[in-house]
Amino acid sequence: MSRPARIAALTTAIALGTLALSRFWYTHPDLFPRALWSWLDGAGGADAGQNLEFLAVVATSLVVISIAAYVVLRTWRWLASTRRRHA
Repeated sequence: MSRPARIAALTTAIALGTLALSRFWYTHPDLFPRALWSWLDGAGGADAGQNLEFLAVVATSLVVISIAAYVVLRTWRWLASTRRRHA
């Protein structure tokens, strides 16, 4: 697989993972700690609070999915190098 194709696949996977985690977070908010966005309670109004909540959920989801993708890719590379050394 070429480098641009790998970058496109990784970007697509991160975007879809962020979308899935954000949707899960919105459908099951009781599973996530309220403290993550308790600072949003004092926002300027209902609309501003909802916008900030959306931003906080999507940004947090993006960070979580990006870290998970990094860990998976590093583990995959480590396993591949270990297998090559022992083969």
